Amino acid sequence: MSKLFMYVDNREENSGIPELIKAENINVYTKNLTVADYIVSDRCAVERKSVSDFISSLFDGRLIDQLHRLSQVYEKPVLILEGDISLIYDDPYKRKFFFKTLLNLTIDYNIRILFSTCKNLTKDLLISLLQYEKLSKPTYPLARRKPKKLDRRELLKFILKGFPYIGDKTAEKLLRSFGSLRKILTAPRAELIRLGGVTLKQAKIITELLDSPYLIEVKSEARQEKLGA
Repeated sequence: MSKLFMYVDNREENSGIPELIKAENINVYTKNLTVADYIVSDRCAVERKSVSDFISSLFDGRLIDQLHRLSQVYEKPVLILEGDISLIYDDPYKRKFFFKTLLNLTIDYNIRILFSTCKNLTKDLLISLLQYEKLSKPTYPLARRKPKKLDRRELLKFILKGFPYIGDKTAEKLLRSFGSLRKILTAPRAELIRLGGVTLKQAKIITELLDSPYLIEVKSEARQEKLGA
């Protein structure tokens, strides 16, 4: 089995967490990441915030912007909030705004929020996410079922779910964002990621399949049959 690895933003080096991850026999590749602090898989990335940084970024507008971009690029965005949450309770206004923001991130931006008390626990959470993504989750394409009724909305989703790794939720989000199949299937890859909320892998599948020449594949298969005869 190949060694597990993750990508880490170079600004996280000072936190000491990348070294803790390396000590667990996991490869860490440091890069200048434009979105996220840790990239766990093609669909899952993590933003790490200390409680104090969370509070300051809450009021200067950075937090919502960062996590909005994270949710636009990755299907499974995660926020790890690290530190003593009781610090929030020092100020009633901050406490109220804090909980409102958590609900906003969870419900409107679909951010998964994990709480950590220290860097070692953060390290364990990141490694557990990595192991789940690389070792536990199924890698086969999502199955689709033919709708019982030919409802127009369900039929449109059924067509989209014919693409590998496009499930019901992703199909729904694409159709809501673009409005029609034609707009989805003619959209550039970057627009599928930015507006449709799909991962780079999903966007590649859609665009590459649309451009795949069927006749060449048929000829290639026929040639292989002759060689095997």
